[in-house]
Amino acid sequence: APSAHALKLHGAQMHPFWTDVSPAEVIRELDALDAAGANAVRVDLSWSSIERECRGCRSSSYVGKVDRFLRRARRLGISVIATLWSTPCWASSAPEDVRQGCDGPWWDRGVTRYPPVKMADYGAIVRWVANRWGRSLAGLEIWNEPNLPQQSFWRTPDAAGDYIRLLRAARAGIRRSGRPRLTVVAGALQRSDGGFLKELYARGLAGRFDALSIHPYSGGASP
Repeated sequence: APSAHALKLHGAQMHPFWTDVSPAEVIRELDALDAAGANAVRVDLSWSSIERECRGCRSSSYVGKVDRFLRRARRLGISVIATLWSTPCWASSAPEDVRQGCDGPWWDRGVTRYPPVKMADYGAIVRWVANRWGRSLAGLEIWNEPNLPQQSFWRTPDAAGDYIRLLRAARAGIRRSGRPRLTVVAGALQRSDGGFLKELYARGLAGRFDALSIHPYSGGASP
């Protein structure tokens, strides 16, 4: 895929790996992007789907879906920016009344929204993702919207500090991978949240990313 530094990317978000999205829908949406003149797509990669049971226990069916999508995107000349988020239960820092021993459908209890207990576990999956898919990615976005006050995606009392620790682990994983030049996309902020961005810089953001991501919808707030 072309480097994110080499051209302007314009496209849309897809959710091709969600369980209720059929292969036919994925093909139709990618073809629609191509027909519209897009050269990029953003997708979400679920760590909790890749390594649902344990570190290194990877789902062949989920990995296969990603493989097929990236091959088709590459044939169409569409660059892919992937957002890697969603902590599996075995790695999650969710309290025990939420984890419940990882019994039952823990993914419906918000377990995936909590940071990992060991940030190195996230660094390890970043390294694996970079090794397997890095040549097909224009960038790897680290998590999703950690600044939301309702903690929809990042449930921790220290949102900025834990995000920087996660970013540090991700950066280390990229460095140790076979794709050390893979673009690291940080922030993933909803709206132009200057306050949270300043806090990230105060906690050590500088020098730990290549591109900064801001999701431009304002959620009802003033632009």
